[in-house]
Amino acid sequence: MSDSPLPRVVIILRGTMCSGKTVLQGLMEREDMHLVEVPLLCEAVAEGYNYVPVDLVHAFRATGRNMRELNYGMEDRPYLVVDACVSAKEVAAAFAETRVVQVVLVAPWYLVAARRRLRLVMDGIPLAAIDNHPRYVAWANTYYSHNYREQMVLEGVEEVWVNTADCPWRVEEDPDTVLRPMFAWPYIDDPTQLYQQALHIGEGWYGNRARVGFEQARLDAVLPADCAGLTVLDVGSSEGGFCFEALNRGAVYTMGLELRQPQVDLMVTLRSQTFQALSVAQYDVNKLPLPVLYDRYGEARLWGLTLLLNVLHRVEDPGKLLREALVKSERVVVEAPFCMGTEPGKPEDAKYPGTWHLPPAWVTQVAHAHGFGMKRIEVGPYVPEQRLIFEMSREAFGGTAKLVGTQLRD
Repeated sequence: MSDSPLPRVVIILRGTMCSGKTVLQGLMEREDMHLVEVPLLCEAVAEGYNYVPVDLVHAFRATGRNMRELNYGMEDRPYLVVDACVSAKEVAAAFAETRVVQVVLVAPWYLVAARRRLRLVMDGIPLAAIDNHPRYVAWANTYYSHNYREQMVLEGVEEVWVNTADCPWRVEEDPDTVLRPMFAWPYIDDPTQLYQQALHIGEGWYGNRARVGFEQARLDAVLPADCAGLTVLDVGSSEGGFCFEALNRGAVYTMGLELRQPQVDLMVTLRSQTFQALSVAQYDVNKLPLPVLYDRYGEARLWGLTLLLNVLHRVEDPGKLLREALVKSERVVVEAPFCMGTEPGKPEDAKYPGTWHLPPAWVTQVAHAHGFGMKRIEVGPYVPEQRLIFEMSREAFGGTAKLVGTQLRD
């Protein structure tokens, strides 16, 4: 056994609970590497790796067995990935003759706290959906000790620090900026910023004060009054207004996908200043599949609510994106330009020519084909002469659409 060949590289995964180790391993197993921007892990997936779960590592440690035996019977692949926490030092010592790299997963403590609540919500424990207000800062800060970074260091072992706050995950050169952000109420009235909305964050409105009434009407037209326990995916989130408001209304976790870099940067800045349970991604839905929500066991779960607000008319294939959202969600809300007929089209006389317009009959048909009922079709406050809001849910399957407001006409 001692003469068995060593792997070329041993990768030790480390990080606190809910930092993302289980999810990361699941992504590697499914080769969903568009979510991981860590070259070493991509190499392991491409060239072949064996994975050792944390339970087995702890069992070896408890019985005093040599950690080198973790590789016994798995000598066929060049990479060995070990999920190790308190046993990391013993694993590194056992493979001292080969290259050992420690990949440390880190996320801001307020996101770690939110993920812990999310785990409980997924397990059916409603009390886990606590308020997201910043007054929980002192409580949530206990999730990371002040010497967390020092605890993760192993003498003589290479380190790669990965910020798992967002999707795609990014390598973070200075983990302290992730672990201990400074608290400051946001100042986002600076006209030099690309900022058009009025955002309702915590207990205040920020940004374009003249638009507060309009934005409030849009929020009320799209979001449930009570979002307690919901997970929300906002596709084309812009500055994140609906994500922040969903959190105000009790959502346990949100993710905003946005293509434009200034809007992504603004969401990240606001999150770090207000400690909100929001993950952010600069994302092109024409090229990448929608992110999947994973539970504590690495199993895919459905998003509680997916928002497709003023995004379907600009993508390459609105049907493909709508169907994917339905497959991955319990409830979907769409806001889009409409036209009459049975298939999406690009009317020449439209206010924004060259963009898709969606017939209500077609949206309803797609919803029914995926086990969704149409709860409502409503004229919203944004471009009311042209756009409709469609709310679809699995629980409403078989129901009939209720049109609110202006009647549809040819």
